[in-house]
This record gives sequence, structure tokens and C-alpha cells, in this order.
Amino acid sequence: MHRSLESMAHLMEEGEFDKVLLEKIDSCLTTHNLTLMQDAEWSGYLQSGQSQPWGKERGQGYKEYDVAEGDDGVVVFERCNFASNAAFFYSLV
Repeated sequence: MHRSLESMAHLMEEGEFDKVLLEKIDSCLTTHNLTLMQDAEWSGYLQSGQSQPWGKERGQGYKEYDVAEGDDGVVVFERCNFASNAAFFYSLV
């Protein structure tokens, strides 16, 4: 999870993902015994994302078309749409 969230921050030119938020996420997942489940989900995300792009080709999806490859090897077509998934973590903690 950390690797992918760091990659997301780099795609958005943020430098690094919020370390305080990462600590809160880890604490919440540990408290509710969800760490193994979350690790499995992120592992699946990496396997899928490294084998196929995250999004649709130009003209087949969103109007935004901003292809970039993250540090984790995942190619995304819409960086803002991709990064908006981080909002779920803010609601978690």
C-alpha cells in the first residue's frame, strides 16, 4: 500500500504521500484486523495495473487524457481521477 500511495503522490507532483495519514491508516487497519486484507487488495492492484493500463484510450473514456506511469509500474490515463481514490483513506481515518 505504501509503495502505491507514494507512487500516486509522485504522479500528482506532491513529492511524497502524507506520512501522518499513512500512520493513521496503518493504525486503523491494525485496530480492525484489516492489514492482511488491505495488503492483498494492493497486491492485486499492482498485478492488474502492471499488466494493463488504468483507464481508457483517448476518446473512449473521460475527456481528460493525461497518461503517466507511476513509480510502481502502473500506467494511468487520468491522473486526477486515479488520485481521487485517496479520498477514501481520509474518510477511513
